[in-house]
Amino acid sequence: MAGATSVTITVDSSGTGSASITGTATMSGTSHTGGPSTQSWILANGEPTVACTQVTGTVIATNKGASSSDGVGSYIVQTTVAGNFQLSYDATNYFIVQGTTVAPGTFETALSVGDTINWTKGPCATATPNTANEIHNMTSNVP
Repeated sequence: MAGATSVTITVDSSGTGSASITGTATMSGTSHTGGPSTQSWILANGEPTVACTQVTGTVIATNKGASSSDGVGSYIVQTTVAGNFQLSYDATNYFIVQGTTVAPGTFETALSVGDTINWTKGPCATATPNTANEIHNMTSNVP
């Protein structure tokens, strides 16, 4: 790949794991090695799609995207009964941090590994508010 400055490596895995990757490039007859770099991944269920479904667990990973305060990203919660779930969030969702309704960016800024989240797929007649498409309720915040 003459002139290439990056390469994409795809690892297709059905479980939690990690891989160590070392790369070597040859330029003008000279070998250049980079790495190793270890990448890890977590097996997680997708976001539930049935209204009123709740997922409660501890945050074990976060991906805050392009900004840590724009209110757009995802996180993975580990539950005690159904495994891990990857849950996404954006400005159209409803956010609560320890009993207080907050803006999407405030939730994202507070979000960290170790937090406890109670997520509800809406709209759900028994949820508050019952018209929200998703409720991200952080009941315990680990600074």
